[in-house]
Amino acid sequence: PAAQPPKVPPTPGAAASAKSVNMGAAWSEAAAAELKKTVESGLQQQQKDALSVMKRWAAGQGSRPEVAENGDMFATLSHIAMGNFAAERSGAIEIMTDLCEDESLYATLMASGAAFEPLNRMMG
Repeated sequence: PAAQPPKVPPTPGAAASAKSVNMGAAWSEAAAAELKKTVESGLQQQQKDALSVMKRWAAGQGSRPEVAENGDMFATLSHIAMGNFAAERSGAIEIMTDLCEDESLYATLMASGAAFEPLNRMMG
């Protein structure tokens, strides 16, 4: 069987402080930072919603390189990928794989280093 990623416990008091994901958010570094904060609540719905937004951002023709070089994007994806919810873990890994295996983004990924720390944390 495949190795299971370490579980990330929900943040204490997360249920009381859970924020909603802005499902219509346009790509920006500020939107990525806000999404990261929202996902850190550890709740499944926020992670599911965040994945929908990040998948849209990653698929965007103009925003794709910017997404690939954004540390908050990869930190959020790795947080979800190490989390407690199987479907969301798979979704996060799918988006990271898509970005990291896109040959047109290699130079962007290498220059920014945005994926390195989050991926190392996942393997560590």
